[in-house]
Amino acid sequence: MADATRVLIVQAESSERAFQKSLFAEAGMSVIEASSGAEVLDFLATDRPDLVVLGRALPDMDGLDLLPSLKSNELEFVPVLVASNRGETAERVRGLQLGADDYISRPCDPAELLARVRALLRTKQTHDRIRKLQATLEQMVVNDPLTGLHNRRYLMDRLLQEMQRSDRHGEPLAFAMLDLDSFRPINDQYGHVLGDKVLRAVGNAIAKSIRVSDIAARYGGDEFGVILPQTPPEGAMRVCERLLRTISELILQDENGKSCRVTASLGLAYYPADDVETPEDLVHSADGALYGAKRSCSRSRPRRTDRQKSGARARSGGHCPGHDRYPVLHRRRDRQCHPRNPLRRLLRGGLGRAAQAGAPAAALGGDARADRRRGLRRVALARPAGVRGAAPAAGGAGPRRVLRSADQ
Repeated sequence: MADATRVLIVQAESSERAFQKSLFAEAGMSVIEASSGAEVLDFLATDRPDLVVLGRALPDMDGLDLLPSLKSNELEFVPVLVASNRGETAERVRGLQLGADDYISRPCDPAELLARVRALLRTKQTHDRIRKLQATLEQMVVNDPLTGLHNRRYLMDRLLQEMQRSDRHGEPLAFAMLDLDSFRPINDQYGHVLGDKVLRAVGNAIAKSIRVSDIAARYGGDEFGVILPQTPPEGAMRVCERLLRTISELILQDENGKSCRVTASLGLAYYPADDVETPEDLVHSADGALYGAKRSCSRSRPRRTDRQKSGARARSGGHCPGHDRYPVLHRRRDRQCHPRNPLRRLLRGGLGRAAQAGAPAAALGGDARADRRRGLRRVALARPAGVRGAAPAAGGAGPRRVLRSADQ
């Protein structure tokens, strides 16, 4: 059941207070009485009514002098109806100009007074709904709906503010970029429902691991950003280690009871730095450190590569899960970190692209080509028909192309 509407009656005459109290109580409203300005100010110090019926001839002040206090809170609308014996046009105009929402002369018809009160209460209800909707929209603009963290827009705005604060006060600033390891295979193997559950769990873990002064946000996809204000490198490293440890302890299950564990890699950058001037530069620096963490596949704590100029910046390596623990999810990374296949090395070096484009083998150069092909005497490429770059061999032998090393 909704709470009854609370009306504050401010009148010096006890008979007028009794009349208004009876009228509003019969209409289902809760009534609070005050006979002086001092009583009103004491009440406003701890509470706010839904509507005020204000008289003017108070023993300690003119009732209009209370309007600034009644209208001081911009976020909460409290309608004020002035009901006074001073009903001249100039007085009514003055009251409305000072902030009153309505003005009625006394004595007045009870039905008209009640109708004016209800009209003001409808206005208040509309105002409250708009304020609630506005607050919801403001949260939607700056928050990520899936994880509950801030979004990228808010992150970049706050990063600019924190960099400016760092410049003013000479305090260090750290920024961490965090990326989940092999998140796409989790979606492919367990489904997007569990993938969303993983992102929510990681968002909660990040929120619980950072300090009150830190700002965490979902940067996009499975990437997260954390701003660490007033934090030197050593303190930032401790926070990041705690983040990675908390995430690595997460164990989630899908609807069939299959367990899934999550780990992350992290890159850390600092400000001020010689090559960082904008929030985008700081994000780029942390992103480069994150890429290095992914490449290193370290299974230990985040490592700092001391590339700082005058103590300006250091990059961290990152945490990469042990391949022995998650062989399925990290098969792709094994190929990236350990490219033992000579064919893959050759194609990454550019020979495959040149051959697909129809370039003759002799056009690739002498010694450089020979070095690149060391240990590989013959390479056969079979490509399906219709794929760009594949040309049939002479005599209509089909889409099969043979590359020979120059010394054959």
